[in-house]
Amino acid sequence: MVHYQPEIEKKYDFIQTGAVTADMQFEKLLREFTTGKMKEHNFLILGRTDEKLLRKFSGYTNIVFHPPVEQQEVPRYLSQARFAINFKPDTAPYNFQSSTKLLEYLNFKIPVISSNNQWIRDFKKNSGAGFYLLENDLSNFTMKEITEYEYIFPDMEPYYWNKQIEQSGLIEIIENFRKKKG
Repeated sequence: MVHYQPEIEKKYDFIQTGAVTADMQFEKLLREFTTGKMKEHNFLILGRTDEKLLRKFSGYTNIVFHPPVEQQEVPRYLSQARFAINFKPDTAPYNFQSSTKLLEYLNFKIPVISSNNQWIRDFKKNSGAGFYLLENDLSNFTMKEITEYEYIFPDMEPYYWNKQIEQSGLIEIIENFRKKKG
């Protein structure tokens, strides 16, 4: 597994990977990079982006929209950023879904800035992870606060797919079903 290398010179201050859709309330975050506290910093959005957001924000040189890349290329882009952002609204279905993006970032060991919802809080408490939680109004989204935060990366092996499937009991259910059918 490739891990984050903080000593390598960074091209971007922030990165978010994955699809950015209209229902994610992402415009609120992007405004921080146009007229807000982060306007002096740059942001790479790596993945499919809603057309309306592209039209509205593609003129800003500090916001870079990059189309999706193959999964094996993602670590190269993550290595070029100081922080990874996991931004999802605190509304259904996002606030109850597992954030695979957050799990991937932590596994890579890149400092993470995340929106704050029930699943995120529960995961942070149960895993011992230390990542920076944003207030819903983004009032605490400042470089001073996020650079001074102590990031903690837990052992992510319990969250790997094979471990999750193993712990779910799904294999036993399938085997029992096969026995009954056979």
